[in-house]
Amino acid sequence: LILAILFNITQVVDSKSLHVLLKSCSGLPNTDPLNFGLTDAYVKVSLKRRVWDIRFTSFKTKVVQDNLNPYFNEEFEFHNLYKPEDMTLYLKVMDEGAIISTKVGKGKLPVNALRDDVPTEYDIYIKSAEVRPAYCKVILTAKGWKSDT
Repeated sequence: LILAILFNITQVVDSKSLHVLLKSCSGLPNTDPLNFGLTDAYVKVSLKRRVWDIRFTSFKTKVVQDNLNPYFNEEFEFHNLYKPEDMTLYLKVMDEGAIISTKVGKGKLPVNALRDDVPTEYDIYIKSAEVRPAYCKVILTAKGWKSDT
C-alpha cells in the first residue's frame, strides 16, 4: 500500500514541468569597470517556491560578449514540480569578468498564471542600479499542469 501511494505521488510530481525559452535581454547597463568594453552578459535562471524559498535546478546561459542587448535563444526545462502555482521564476543577469562576475540586475515572475501547454511570452523587468529599464524576454510553457493551476 505504501509503495502504491509513493508511486502515485511520484507520477503527479514527475508529470509537471516548466519549459523556459530565454530569448534575449535589452537595455542592460554597462557594468564593465572603467568602460574597457561592454557588459559580457549571461543569465542565471532558477525556480523557487515563494513560501519556503526552496531552489530547484538552476541553469546558466552562454556568455554574450560586449553587448547591452544580448540574444541568447536558450531553452531550459524544470522537471518534477509539485504545486507549481507556488513557484516563481528568477533571473539574475551577470557580467562575466576575468576574475569575478558582477551582478547586472535581477528579475522575477510568479508562474501561477500559466496554462497547460500554452506558450506565453513575458518581458521580465530587470532591476538594477541604473535608471533606465532593462528587460529579459522569455517564453514559458507549463507541461502537465491542470488548467486550474
